[in-house]
Amino acid sequence: MSQQIGRTRYMTGPGVSARSGRRRRRRGPAPIIIIALAIVAIIFCWVIGRGCGGSKEAKQREALRTYAMEINKLIGRSATIGTQFDSLRNKIADSDRDELDSEMEELTKEAAEIAGKSSQVEAAELAQHLQPLIQLCFDLRSSGLTEFKKTLPGIFEGENIDEAADNMAASLMDLVISDECLTRFRDALEKILKDNKVSMQEIAKSTYVPEPDNALSSHIQELIKEVRGTTESSEKRGLAVVGLSTTPARVDTTSQNTLVLPLSDSVVIKATIHNQGNQTEEGVSVEATLDYQGKSSPQKVTRKITRIKPNEKKVMIFEGLKPSEDDGVVNLVTVFVEPVKGELVEENNTMKIRFVMQSEE
Repeated sequence: MSQQIGRTRYMTGPGVSARSGRRRRRRGPAPIIIIALAIVAIIFCWVIGRGCGGSKEAKQREALRTYAMEINKLIGRSATIGTQFDSLRNKIADSDRDELDSEMEELTKEAAEIAGKSSQVEAAELAQHLQPLIQLCFDLRSSGLTEFKKTLPGIFEGENIDEAADNMAASLMDLVISDECLTRFRDALEKILKDNKVSMQEIAKSTYVPEPDNALSSHIQELIKEVRGTTESSEKRGLAVVGLSTTPARVDTTSQNTLVLPLSDSVVIKATIHNQGNQTEEGVSVEATLDYQGKSSPQKVTRKITRIKPNEKKVMIFEGLKPSEDDGVVNLVTVFVEPVKGELVEENNTMKIRFVMQSEE
């Protein structure tokens, strides 16, 4: 019994000991769960990354749209100038020089303002490489119009037709190049807009010299001949002195048509100059001379007319003239306006008055 029990214990002892001594392994998550979690993590990162990338692309597209719209406004303004300039350039032969100069002044100011505003535009990242091209276009248009305006006097007058034509050709060539710059900018920007699926109105077209051959010196020489031919046949130039008065004013007139003025140690002469031609005259000298018997040398005062338009009258004032105060001594005042180039009638460029000073009784 005991042996059996002992045997039993012997037999059961090791068995019990083996089972109790065996370590149980802890099972982890099933492999499929690990794989699923990995896939979820990958999808999550992809979604997040795509979302961030999409946000950046959206901002770039919006910035591109904003830039294109802002530049397009400037191009539209520049296009208006181009239309006006082309019209003005084609009617030079029939234009009044003052009106032509005034219109060109307005166009040059507007072009300079556009070039200035363009330099302040912040280019979108997708179009940064195009900004220097459109800036060059606007700068050339500003400088080209400015130089064209400077060449206009040589078109109307001067002997060297070749030099005048070369100067105008150089200014027009700047505008021809600006047209090419704008065309390239416009095509490139529209492609970028299309590639990035940015929809907006069409970029404006703009041309200052529709026919580039018009910028050639040979073409401009023909224009000069036409302008000068028209000018020579219709031009009328001439200035005249049409009125003289004194301060102090006359109080009487003698039988010899000599003015009688109150006694004064000086006299002021007012001369009215009339532009009787159809051309604006500039930098014209007007001289007043006072002389009387016994005077060793005449007194002279010169004034300058800066600018006088056709049919305009200007009053020139000459001060500091000291007449003879002796009774019976006749003072002679002569006012002379210098003839302008091409003036045919010079008899009316001079006017004289005589006066004596008389003390009050």
